[in-house]
Amino acid sequence: MALKTLTDLTAQAKQLPNTVAQAEWVRRQSKHSPNDKSIRDMRNFVPGCEHPTWIDYILIEHGIKFSISSDGTDSQGVAGIVVQALNGLTAQEIRATDFSEFREIARYLNNRQQRTMNAILNYIKDIIGNNK
Repeated sequence: MALKTLTDLTAQAKQLPNTVAQAEWVRRQSKHSPNDKSIRDMRNFVPGCEHPTWIDYILIEHGIKFSISSDGTDSQGVAGIVVQALNGLTAQEIRATDFSEFREIARYLNNRQQRTMNAILNYIKDIIGNNK
């Protein structure tokens, strides 16, 4: 599922005419990860993001639902991309996901956004190993 979503997102990003349009598109992805300030706790802090960012998750009937909060619109937009790809997957499916699948979409992110995406993905890898 992550690969299909990432393929769709990459197709959208490919059609953008320039880096300004790409940056705006990334910021608009934040609508897929509403900024949940209630999760701002040091246990949920994600080191390495451009802006302070926090991630938590809950187990739902059909998988995992992530909550993300960030002080930056770019970071929240990158989080929206990750959430679209991973929300609803089970812990087992996330563990089986080859995070190199995110490389294609990363081409359309600037360096700071790429670092944020890597930090978020690494954090998710770490926390999914410890089921709630």
